[in-house]
Amino acid sequence: MIAPSSAPLVLLVDDDRMVRLLARQALERAGFRVDEAENGIAAVRLFDQATPDLIVLDVVMPEQDGFETCTLIRARPRGRHVPILMTTASDDVASIHRAYEVGATDFINKPLPW
Repeated sequence: MIAPSSAPLVLLVDDDRMVRLLARQALERAGFRVDEAENGIAAVRLFDQATPDLIVLDVVMPEQDGFETCTLIRARPRGRHVPILMTTASDDVASIHRAYEVGATDFINKPLPW
């Protein structure tokens, strides 16, 4: 199912191609449009091109991690109010606290139940 152009846009950011594939399939079945980025640098570039309605952002990625990416998005005027759901396979309390400190709206542990 391809979501109509008026459907909410999700920016999916994860360096794991399989995670992105499973998430895209689930989100599109639910009626969302999906943009994908394999790292934080690409995510910020995509964010600047089209402000998504939701960002699903992995914490651990090469080149630019999710914490830095979240900080950069929140610093943009259009990025102040976009919900950001951060994900990671790590469940340490420090990562959870840091996610909220950099502006995450919520935090969920992997694997996600797509």
